[in-house]
Amino acid sequence: GRDLLFGRLKDWAQSSVLVFVGYRLADQHIRQLIYKIDPTRRPRWYMVSPGGDEHDVRLLDKKGVEVLSTTFSGFMDALDSSVPQLFRALAPPVDAGQRPYLKHLKNGHPSDRLIEALERDFDYVHAAMPFDEVSAEGFYSGYDHGWSGIIRRYDFARKLGEDLLYAAVDVAPDSPAIRMFVLEGAAGSGKTIALRRAAFDAATALDQFVLWLKPDGILRAEIIEELWTLSGLRLMVFVDHVSLHSEELERALHTLKRKNVQVTVVLSEREAEWAAYCSGLDAFLPSTSTLRRLSGREVEDLVELLVRHRCLGQLTN
Repeated sequence: GRDLLFGRLKDWAQSSVLVFVGYRLADQHIRQLIYKIDPTRRPRWYMVSPGGDEHDVRLLDKKGVEVLSTTFSGFMDALDSSVPQLFRALAPPVDAGQRPYLKHLKNGHPSDRLIEALERDFDYVHAAMPFDEVSAEGFYSGYDHGWSGIIRRYDFARKLGEDLLYAAVDVAPDSPAIRMFVLEGAAGSGKTIALRRAAFDAATALDQFVLWLKPDGILRAEIIEELWTLSGLRLMVFVDHVSLHSEELERALHTLKRKNVQVTVVLSEREAEWAAYCSGLDAFLPSTSTLRRLSGREVEDLVELLVRHRCLGQLTN
């Protein structure tokens, strides 16, 4: 039973804030849990322990565990004086329809600032996300600037986009905090559609926490940091036409890197625009892929879609 209990605790510990009470600093099971889970990939933990050895306190601090030098009674008195009665009720059920991103936030409630940013600056990507309906004919004529064509599956698979997606979600234990992937290509090569497809599939098929920066949105380090702290998850942030956001993105990523916040950014831009306006982002060692002409298989897939949606136009018959 004890092994089962600590196995369950280990699963929860990777995305939860833990407070250890009633354990010695040298407790074998607690130390095993602390050493097995990388402190940079989980929230900060706390241990209530009066009169702890100074050496142990410093060691645990390096492992992401803060020792609170007080008794259990002192700890509860401090909570009682710090947390108003109004905020001690159980949280109401999550309204998944209104704020579906709440399912990821296991470690607390979002601030008003975070809620506002998620509504103003980002699209939270998920299977039931709202979109403005566009007909198949409108999509193939280039009128779709949102998620309609992706959700209605008017697009066809681009192998390069699929390869980019799987590379982006394949995170090794020794991966850097900031991972960057860039999709380059000429104007009209299909970068935006390929990027949207990668973002949608990452969220719906691979269950990633995905944000899409809106054209007039602002990416701020404190928003990404709060999301990471509340979720315990590596975020995936997709940015189209990144040259429009390169300076703010560079500043934010340097801040997040210093704080070891785990985030993967997937960007798209024309090759010339990247060279002219995005050179500062090269410091993050981006993995770059270039979208070129359609392959024979991709042409066949496109024609099949045009036939299915009766959009062949002059190619009919």
